[in-house]
Amino acid sequence: MNLLKSIAFILLSSILAVSTANAENDSKQQKNTQKSVQQKNKKDTKRDKNSKDNENLKLFNESVNIKISQANIVADDNNKQALRLTYLVENKSADNDILALHWVTGFVSNKTTFFIQDMPAKFQTVIKRGTKLEFISIIPFDEMPENARKIFLSKNAKIDSVIGAKSLTFTDGKKIDIK
Repeated sequence: MNLLKSIAFILLSSILAVSTANAENDSKQQKNTQKSVQQKNKKDTKRDKNSKDNENLKLFNESVNIKISQANIVADDNNKQALRLTYLVENKSADNDILALHWVTGFVSNKTTFFIQDMPAKFQTVIKRGTKLEFISIIPFDEMPENARKIFLSKNAKIDSVIGAKSLTFTDGKKIDIK
């Protein structure tokens, strides 16, 4: 009888051990599934955000064109050297006037970006749809890193610029933001 009880106890213990192991495996599988779903949701959210940014960038580029029309070394109000940039801003929108713009200008030499200028601009007068406006920015050299000053002052440096979109605000309150 004791032998029978011992065998039954061992059998029940084995069943309990197998059940516990199966429950642990199920729990691990459930956690892995939850983790996979969370990772997929993160990727989907990132894809949605990138898609929205791409859509906003397309809208920005369809609405406005910004380019540097002139760049000179000048003396600022304190008689110190400065970089004077003349931007030509064109409102390409058929429906809206532009109240404010925000962009960055990256300056590149030898395939390396050596200086980035943040350009938030709120205009004294709106840029009417279908018109262009000159916008002047003066950047004192003492506000630039030394390596940027050297490149801007170099006679032999080949300098290009790249405009990066940040935001566009129309007079009707619509706004396009690029992150």
